[in-house]
Formats: sequence, structure tokens, C-alpha cells
Amino acid sequence: MKKIIILLLSLCICLPALAANTIMNVAAQKGESFIAVVVEKDKRKLHVVRVTGDGVNIIRTVDVLVGKGSGDKIARGDLKTPEGVYRITSFLSGQRLIEMYGRESAKLYGYGAFPLSYPNLLDTLNGKTGSGIWLHGKEQNRQDPATKGCVALENSDIQNLSQYFTVGTPVIITRNAIIGTQQAYRLSYDSARAAVDEFINAWQSNNFDRFKNSYGKGFRSKDGKSLQAYLNYKKYLMDAYPERKIAADNFRIFHESKDEVVAQFDQYYSAANMTVFGRKTLYFRNEGGQLKIVAEDFEQMRGGNVKLAAKAKESKPVQPEPADKPRKPEPAVAKAEPKKEIPVKPAPEKVIAQVEPEKKVEPAHEPEKVTPEEQILQDNMTDIRVEAEKLVEGWKKAWESRNADEYMAYYSERFKAGRMNYEAWKKDKSGKFERIAQITVGIENMKVEMGKDETIIITFIQNYTGDKYSDRGIKTLTLENGDSGLRIVSEDWRAK
Repeated sequence: MKKIIILLLSLCICLPALAANTIMNVAAQKGESFIAVVVEKDKRKLHVVRVTGDGVNIIRTVDVLVGKGSGDKIARGDLKTPEGVYRITSFLSGQRLIEMYGRESAKLYGYGAFPLSYPNLLDTLNGKTGSGIWLHGKEQNRQDPATKGCVALENSDIQNLSQYFTVGTPVIITRNAIIGTQQAYRLSYDSARAAVDEFINAWQSNNFDRFKNSYGKGFRSKDGKSLQAYLNYKKYLMDAYPERKIAADNFRIFHESKDEVVAQFDQYYSAANMTVFGRKTLYFRNEGGQLKIVAEDFEQMRGGNVKLAAKAKESKPVQPEPADKPRKPEPAVAKAEPKKEIPVKPAPEKVIAQVEPEKKVEPAHEPEKVTPEEQILQDNMTDIRVEAEKLVEGWKKAWESRNADEYMAYYSERFKAGRMNYEAWKKDKSGKFERIAQITVGIENMKVEMGKDETIIITFIQNYTGDKYSDRGIKTLTLENGDSGLRIVSEDWRAK
């Protein structure tokens, strides 16, 4: 089936965009819909589209400028527009651009700019460099017919389309859109979905031979492990924790080209060693007519998903099955992901867990009934506490080691403490680490609670001892969860 779909996509890419045809670079599962942006570099066109389970409806198409260099972006300064699957990360208004770059430089971007998530994980693993790829407006009376790598729109167009350019909106940049019939669109989605389902079902059933067959020769993990090293790590986890439950939903499939596919979906994972919910991204490449995983990413999301959790918990535990037992891919309904390490430092996947096994204790009275939703929230809070405590432990060790880089790895670039921002804090600490020969930090009575806007507040008694100075006080750390895991965004201390 996969070979047929790859051939189908090869044929479809050459077809004219007839009324009955649809863009096949983006696809949604049945019953779901979302907005996406498709940029065709060769045609210099940008399409804002509504993606549904039945096809893609073009909301509007506008002319754009792209990079002067031809082909995919490889290195910083090559003047090429990257090709791949990205997302909008923020919006920089015209006024904000003036504040950042000055009035003269800000003119180049017109109405404003929407930064993209270039480089993505696959770009980084492939050694691509550069940054600052935006969708942006244009200077009035601009004469240059190309950009340095960004995608530039007329100011009136970007202003009118800004309602669709929200944070998280997928942006697929390709040389030419893949065009096909509604039937081809559905088959293309089903083919990619089958590859995802086979991966999840093999993982769920603890069948390592099937599991490893989902990966391609060129695979590398987020932290740079080779395919064999990564599979050895996964085999260890599958042997240590053979039973797991996973539920997956909200599937989106993206084709940058006929040979490269990106699948994204919500994933709820539960096993003896952890429970975690987040957004999974699998990067596939066509190898010999089959889609194989060449990279994968996971972004942990706060609060969990009650619907997926209930779906996973209602399913029966899946026992390991023989590796040679043939099995057809099934829909990804109840599945689970082996544990990843807690991100006390930047890690491949952001995971919250390490829940201790329950101990059997005879209740003195009838226990209170807890709803599934309440239990999920309780489990999440336990997970959050474990992750936060491990972060503090790593932060303490980095402080005592007087290694400025390791120490600052626990801080967000958005960090503020009084009048000091991230850079000022780093400069202050680096200077102190050079002057002080030995530091000891003691921590007592740690408390972890949720703050506003999904922040995490940690308070504890801190006993600090340096070469010629010591103090004792109440330390408060405020954490937020970003793309690299939990990071400190503010810090406060008062004498006790």
C-alpha cells in the first residue's frame, strides 16, 4: 500500500490544480479541521487553507517573495528559504520591530513579522544552520524581487491574513504543492496513518522486532543517538516495563514533498514508571517505498487529557506478543510510550513521572471516592512535584560546581529577578563563581504548588555557605514549561 501511495503522490505532483482536486501537503483525521499555510517557492504563492478530513479548502492565495538562493536552506547566509514543516511562534508588530532594530531597519518588514520555528528538529539533526526565518510584510516601494530567506507578503495581504496567522499555525514550505483527487488525498492520509499506527501498536504490544522495523537507517534521536544506540535504549526500557497503555488522537499529516512526511498527534502514555501527556511528532522518510521514522520529538503538555486518559485506562493491558506473529496495523486507540528521563537538563523528550508503586494499606474507614478526572489531576500533581524536585537537585549541584553554563541551563531566557534579566544574572553569577573557591547549598522543607498561568512555584529553606559568607533564608523559584522542559523564570530570596 505504501509503495502505491508514494507512486500516487509522484503522479499527483504533476497534475494541474483542477476544481475537483485538492492540495495534499496537509491532511486531518475525520471530524477534525484546522488552519494551515502552504508556501510554494517556485510559484511564489502563499495559500491559507482550511484542512478537514475530506480535503483542503483554499481560503485565500497571495503572491510572495522568497529567498534569492535556489533550493533548500542549508547554511546561515545562503539566502535560501528553507523547505519543511514549521509553525508560527510569535508576532512582532511594526512598533516592536522599531524597538528591536530601529526605525530604518524595521521598514524592511512593513506591517510586522511572524517568526517560524526554523530550524526544526530534523533540520538541526541534518546539520542545517541559520535562524530568523519569518513571514513578514514589505517596505513600501520595494524594488528587490527576492529576500534573504524569509517569505515576504504585501503589507495589505499580511494584515488581512493575520487573523489566520496565530501562534502554532502550521506552515509548510515546499517547491510546489502536491495536487491530487479527494480519493488520493484520503489514501495518502491513510497510508501515513497506517505507518503511525503500526509504530504505536508495536510499541504498545512490546514487540521489539516490529517496533524497530518502523525506524529508518538514517534515524537519530533528539540528543544525537545513532539508530542502534537508540534501539538498545528502547529495548532496555521495553524489557524493564513490558506493560503500557497509550491513547492517541488529533492526528495531522504533513507532506513537505512526496518523500518526506511529518505526523503529529496527541499522545497519552501510562506505564508502571510514568504517566505523561503531550504532542508527538514523527518525521518519516520514504526508504524503498516504505515510510520509516528518521526523527521523533515529544512536547509534554500540562494538565493531561481526560478523554485520552479514560480511553487508555479503559483498555486492557497488552501483553508482549511473539515477534513473528503477523499483525495488520490497527487504529491507534490505546497505546503508550516508554519512559524518558526527567528534563533536569535539556533532554530528548519532556516527561513527567517516576510515580512510586502503590502500597497496600488496610483503610481505617471507607475511602473517599475519587472521579477519574480528579485522579488524573492528582497523578499530574505528583508527577509535577517529582520533576520539580529533580530540577532543584540538578540546579543545586550546578551551583555548587560553580559551572556557569550548567547553572544557567536551568534558567529560561525570559528570566527576571529584580532589575536583572537572564544576561545580567549570568554575568553576575559567572563573576561570583570565579571569585569563590567553594560553595555549599543546603535545602530543607521544599514545597511545590501550581501558580498562575500554569507556572510552578517552589519554596524551600536555603542554607548557603561560601568562602567568607553564609546565610539562611526562604528561596522561591518560579518555573514554566517551555520547549526545553521546566526552566526558572524568576527567583526570590528573603532572610529567615
